[in-house]
Amino acid sequence: MGKSIRDSRIRDVTGAYVLALHSSDGTVDTNPDADTVLRAHDRLVVLGTTAQLNDLCRLA
Repeated sequence: MGKSIRDSRIRDVTGAYVLALHSSDGTVDTNPDADTVLRAHDRLVVLGTTAQLNDLCRLA
């Protein structure tokens, strides 16, 4: 992806909250900063309604 969480607008577009980021290098960042850059194969832990999570899946 190469975009920050802020630039990805996950919260703005879907309403879902990013709670943690499990990086492809194996590190886990709980409550990642909005300026954290998302990389290929990173995994997000998010909180949201079913509709919000479905919207997030459509962004990927």
